[in-house]
Amino acid sequence: MPPRRPRHHVLPIFLVFMAVVTIPRVRGSGINLGTDVESVKAELLSQCKQIREGKRDMCDFILTGDAFGRFLDVISSQVGKQTRMEWKIRCKTGILVSDPPVCWAFAYLTLPFPLHSKDIPSNLQNSYCSHSNPEDRYQTKRAKKVDISKYDLVPLTVENRDLREKTCSLLRTSCGLGLEPEVLGQEMRNTKLNMRRMKLNLVVQRLEKIPSSKRNRTVVLFTDSSDVFYQRRKEYILTTFFEHDADIVVSGEMDCFPFRYFPMSMTLGRNTLMAWGDVSRRYKNFHVCNELFPNAEGPSTARWVNS
Repeated sequence: MPPRRPRHHVLPIFLVFMAVVTIPRVRGSGINLGTDVESVKAELLSQCKQIREGKRDMCDFILTGDAFGRFLDVISSQVGKQTRMEWKIRCKTGILVSDPPVCWAFAYLTLPFPLHSKDIPSNLQNSYCSHSNPEDRYQTKRAKKVDISKYDLVPLTVENRDLREKTCSLLRTSCGLGLEPEVLGQEMRNTKLNMRRMKLNLVVQRLEKIPSSKRNRTVVLFTDSSDVFYQRRKEYILTTFFEHDADIVVSGEMDCFPFRYFPMSMTLGRNTLMAWGDVSRRYKNFHVCNELFPNAEGPSTARWVNS
C-alpha cells in the first residue's frame, strides 16, 4: 500500500487550546447544577450577549445574577469559597479585563473541566497530562523525509490596525526571507468588532479559498501580527513542520494563557498576576496549568499553548 499522505489543514490556535483544556465531565468533579443546568446557561448567555452588544457594563450581573451565583457555587466547591464581591472588585480594577465574567461562566459550564486534582476520579488519573509521569511527556515523532518542493507555504496573520505601527517587524523580516504573508482584516480597520471572533472567521474564510486540488499540498503558517517576526525561510519551516509528523503544530509560551488573566484566573482561586518567579514553579499549585498541559520537550519551559 502507498504511504498515507499527510494532511495539513491548520486551524486557528485558540481552537487547539480548547481541545487541550476541555476535559470530559466526570462524576465527582463537583460540577452539579441539577436539572436546571440549561436554564442557568441560557441566562448567562443572554447576559453575555447584552454586554457584548454594548447594552450593559462589562461587570454587570456579578452581584445580582442568580445564574452567576450558581457558577460561583460550582467553582467554590472545587477551589474554595468565592464571593460575588471578590469578583466585582477584581473586575472593576480594570487590570487586563478582556472578557465579561458572565461570558466566562457560560463557557465553563458549557465545557467544564476539573479545577482541582482531587476532583478527578482515580480511574481517570492516567488519562491526564501529569507532570509527574514521564510516560506522559510529549515526544516528537521523526517522520520520513518529504519532498518539500511539492508543497506551498501560506503565511497568514490578522490585523485591523495600522500596518506601519503594528506589523513592522513581521513584514520587514518576511521580505528578507522571501516570505509573503497575507494580512487579513485590513478592511475592518478602526472597527470595534470583537477581533478574536473575527480572527477565527477570517482565517476560516481564507482556508476555504484554497483550491481543493491543492489542500493536500498546502501548509498554513498562522501567527500573531504585532509581537512576532520571521527567522527562517520557507524550506526550513516546511522541513521542521514535517519532522513532527502531525496535522497541526502549535507553538508554546511561558504563560499559562488564559488562566493568568481575569476572569479565568479567579477560577483557579487566586489572582495569578501575583504568581511571579521562575516559570517552572509559578503555576505549581494550579492543577489546570500544572497537570492538564503536557510538559515541554527538552530544556524548554514554554509548555503552555500560545493561543
